[in-house]
Amino acid sequence: MAMGGGSPTDRMMMRVVYVIFIAGGLYGLYCLRPVYWMIVATSLRKFNHGTMSQEVPQTVSFEDALVAEAEKLRAQTIAMLGDEETKYEIPDIEIKPSDHRLSKELVEANTQDGYITITWANYHYIDFTHNWIHHLKKTGLKGLVVGAMDVHMLQYLVSSNIPTWWMDTGIQKGDLGWGSPDFHKMGRFKIQLIKEFLAYNVSVIISDIDTVWLRNPIPYFDRFPTADVLTSTDELGVKSASDNLLAWPVETGAAFNIGIMMFRPKSKAFVDNWIKALENPKMWDQTAFNELVLLVSGDLICWWYVCNVLGGGPLDPNAFDATNELVLLEAKKSNETGLTENLFRGDKGQLVVGILPPLYFASGHVFFAQTKHKEFGVTPYVGHATFQYSGTPGKRHRMREFLMWDDPPSYFTNPKGYISMSIDIPQSLWDKAKSMSVKGDITPEMLIPHFELVHYQLIQLRSALMIAFLTHRIVIMPPIWCQLDKYWGPLFDGNLPGSEFVKPFICPMDHILDIEAGWNSQLAQDHGPHVGWREYSFLQNPRLPASVNNSRVELEIKSAPTRALMASTTSIVASPGISAATLKGLLAARAPPSSVNILHMSQHTWRTIDPPEQLKFVLRLQAQYDIGQVSVFCCLRHDPGHVWYDFFSDIDHEDRFGRAFKANQFVIYPGEKREVLKQ
Repeated sequence: MAMGGGSPTDRMMMRVVYVIFIAGGLYGLYCLRPVYWMIVATSLRKFNHGTMSQEVPQTVSFEDALVAEAEKLRAQTIAMLGDEETKYEIPDIEIKPSDHRLSKELVEANTQDGYITITWANYHYIDFTHNWIHHLKKTGLKGLVVGAMDVHMLQYLVSSNIPTWWMDTGIQKGDLGWGSPDFHKMGRFKIQLIKEFLAYNVSVIISDIDTVWLRNPIPYFDRFPTADVLTSTDELGVKSASDNLLAWPVETGAAFNIGIMMFRPKSKAFVDNWIKALENPKMWDQTAFNELVLLVSGDLICWWYVCNVLGGGPLDPNAFDATNELVLLEAKKSNETGLTENLFRGDKGQLVVGILPPLYFASGHVFFAQTKHKEFGVTPYVGHATFQYSGTPGKRHRMREFLMWDDPPSYFTNPKGYISMSIDIPQSLWDKAKSMSVKGDITPEMLIPHFELVHYQLIQLRSALMIAFLTHRIVIMPPIWCQLDKYWGPLFDGNLPGSEFVKPFICPMDHILDIEAGWNSQLAQDHGPHVGWREYSFLQNPRLPASVNNSRVELEIKSAPTRALMASTTSIVASPGISAATLKGLLAARAPPSSVNILHMSQHTWRTIDPPEQLKFVLRLQAQYDIGQVSVFCCLRHDPGHVWYDFFSDIDHEDRFGRAFKANQFVIYPGEKREVLKQ
């Protein structure tokens, strides 16, 4: 039937058929991308850059039959939530959300020195809510209220006697992933609730739920009574211990971050403008805030970091173009109108704004990666778990690493016991990483010292995972040292652009291992027990019972010509090549979890058990590895951009994409792009 003939219904149906056919073809081509990628990356454009000088010998080669078995294991993997997330039961109580609306009585009852501190959460973030309240109250700040975004959260807050109100957002209990529709929906509710609280003529301290407060900020905010708004920033460059507001625009070139802010009632008109700007469904709440604050005489200031993504750091006033001269004019105008202490005027001169110092109101990079507060010996007011790479589990883990997470007592007592280990990094690897000159864009040559350093530590961690697999104990992660930073885009001088700090450094676990995917997942039961884990600071946590911390036995692997194993009350010595059954029996007899809580390991335990059992563990670990246990280094400016870390760098193997790797060789595959990296 021709398109022009037949009834209107026939013509419509033919159009639908054509659309389905074209869409199906396009989707089919899209689905072939992994096949194209595998062919190009493994055969046509492999980039092989030298041999890594790992000081760990090759141990196992994969045979064809065993690789097939590994593929079978991969196919059987399933993703399940691990036991690293504290569980809170939903209380079984009758509750009417309409009885818990925001009211004048609620605000007045929870105002402290003219301020009220607010956050909001759905039930997915209940443990973050508990941690947020716990640390705020420790600072002496008790004037706080938590908005309930779903009924389950409201039930928990009311039953726990935590001041709350029903937000009626329609957002469900799940994770509000960054950039998701619910994430943007939450942002609009956030701005609306600022307006609602300001209507009661109180100053409002806004805090995202993924923050940890260490000092009461009210005395600091009181230092700036003429400020309408004080806001945190994504500024990464910290040069001194000064707690002054940042001088705008010369001392900061980064975007404002709306996760930590203070609003006074004089900002009501600005908040109205902010709400109006968000009528555009494509507008992000933080982008709208930045654009409004940077309005001068109706023109949007082209701020160096905002308008030049690859910029960052302090601005050079001599480098401004004609548009940016508005910045200097506005700064001069602010001084002429009597503003002091680095305050300035925004929103076409209607708003007095101050930028909070990033050392004291710290982003996730300044706080958890650069650890500038330790460098300068100061206590921040707050740390915000931004700039991390494993979603909600990554935020939780970073706070645990810094002993800033309020876990229940059950987290510190485990009937299966724990495995700890210390990694003695060879001096040659350390010196090579420390002496590597990293300037400008990252090149493949610059990656080698970093990957040698990290892979050496991953191989040692693999040993602890193997013993945990045999004994069902929980692994206490060792700190992992890195020579290069991590970001979602290209690094500069080995750093996230705009930052500068001493390296090598203890990098957050989410820089190297994918906490959100592989480490919060379990395999099917026939793959063996799930390997639980704790943060590297676990044994330093004052909440860990002394009876647990002091109950230790050392496991050492040494060559013993006369006997295969020895044991005492403080150590167990086994020879390389001991069978898994013998080792398990020895540990059960000499270090049972009922009497020995912590089994501490020496290095190179990987070579302990006999090859068949060792290979069985490799296949099991590879199955979990293939669902995302390791993360990626990011980023080279050129193809391939990111490079995967590897638990098996000392072993001939294939990765999850079927790409072949030889033992102790550092190979970068360029991925899908046509540009080939040069040696």
